[in-house]
Amino acid sequence: MVPQFTDAVVQALEAAVRYAEEHRHTEINENHLLWALLSDSQGYFSTLASSFGLDPASLQGQLEKTLEKTAKYTGEPQRKKEQARNAPFSRRRSRARLGL
Repeated sequence: MVPQFTDAVVQALEAAVRYAEEHRHTEINENHLLWALLSDSQGYFSTLASSFGLDPASLQGQLEKTLEKTAKYTGEPQRKKEQARNAPFSRRRSRARLGL
């Protein structure tokens, strides 16, 4: 059975992957996902954090400091090479990677 995600969850997963790629991280972990979920200022997680008296932007800043410690790779990422060759199919491939 293929998991079904809401559009908001798919967008958060894609944003987490994008953040990791842009920062050349060798892995994607729960901090990437939490960062992505908090990046939607009107989203559920930002609203939830605010209801507990927390500042979502501050939490994101703390997550960014934590994510700076994530291992980074050197050289050109394989995915960038693939994107250049297969640009028209990148969104479909990204959704397939997420099991959609």
